[in-house]
Amino acid sequence: MIYWIALAGAVAANVVANLALKIGATSGVTPTTRDHLFSGWQSPWLWAGVGAAGLLLVCYVGAIRGIALSVAYPTVTGFSMVGVTIVSSWALGEPLGLRSVAGTGLVIVGVAVLTLPLPGQA
Repeated sequence: MIYWIALAGAVAANVVANLALKIGATSGVTPTTRDHLFSGWQSPWLWAGVGAAGLLLVCYVGAIRGIALSVAYPTVTGFSMVGVTIVSSWALGEPLGLRSVAGTGLVIVGVAVLTLPLPGQA
């Protein structure tokens, strides 16, 4: 059970990392910003994203100690994509149209197909 909690933590940390990195990378950037690539490094959001990425790594490594990689990887990536899609729509105002909803549903179904045991398997 602890491995699944770690996997859920990895998903949550991945979503937080992506959201914070996006906010940090775009805060303070204007068309007149001289160096676009490095202009966001002073943003606390960017550093929060880096910290969340570190937490993602710790949780994921802990999870794969007890969960098969063929289950853990699609679960983390799939549910992270779903989470980022929902949170970026809510927090950043990114569009969430029919295509996004359908794709998110397909990702959930795909993760379920990859991770659920076949009938008769333990």
